[in-house]
Amino acid sequence: MDANPQFSPDGRRVAFNSNRSGPVEIWLADSDGSNAVQLTPVAATMGARHTGVPCWSPEGQQIAFHSNLEDHYEVYVISAAGGKPRRLTSHSALAPSFSRDEKWVYFTSNQTGEYQIWKIPVAGGEAVGGEAVQVTRNNGTLAFESADGAYVYYTQTAGAPSALWRLPSSGGQPVKVLEGVVQVAFTV
Repeated sequence: MDANPQFSPDGRRVAFNSNRSGPVEIWLADSDGSNAVQLTPVAATMGARHTGVPCWSPEGQQIAFHSNLEDHYEVYVISAAGGKPRRLTSHSALAPSFSRDEKWVYFTSNQTGEYQIWKIPVAGGEAVGGEAVQVTRNNGTLAFESADGAYVYYTQTAGAPSALWRLPSSGGQPVKVLEGVVQVAFTV
């Protein structure tokens, strides 16, 4: 099974989930599907059961993903050239995406009892002493920053149709953009 293809910002490579090696991992290939290589040996070497959808950094040098290495999901970043993944979060976290300036990774967490959007510094995630910042207060499951970095767009639920919301990335009040986004089927 190959799933969840994500093209690199320059369109030359694609990151995707695959169980070619057994557990679901992240693989990279040329944009035509040739030269596929496994990027994350996480599950096979560390006992994880699932590695989530890859998300490229805007410059195409890093890939963020979630994985359940420690019996709950955490957010990790790995170089697109390979290497060891670096854990950013220290509590349950899913669905990462980079800010346009690559200084932050947005993610979803229910650490307050409800799913909300948070962000954490890429340079110093919680695993190395950085501090996560809560972004939404009205629930949130998937977030992407606008191309100019001015807004964060997000949905409130993953399993049912949801409204799409927009929030200034510097903080402020959310605004409903449209109704009826099915699961996480949107892009900015």
